[in-house]
Amino acid sequence: MANSVPRLALAEARLVVAKLLWNFDIELDGDHKTWVEDARFYILWQLQPLNVKLTSVKR
Repeated sequence: MANSVPRLALAEARLVVAKLLWNFDIELDGDHKTWVEDARFYILWQLQPLNVKLTSVKR
């Protein structure tokens, strides 16, 4: 039972990402060349926003 909640959460996250990738073409938008270099690490990664452009795909 204790293992079923994390498994359900992972399955739901995978489903959301799969539907996003299936329904949209994703492109980087704006200045993304220094995104990794601008990242800071303290205890957790502190990242700047990474803007993307979503274009609906007709299937």
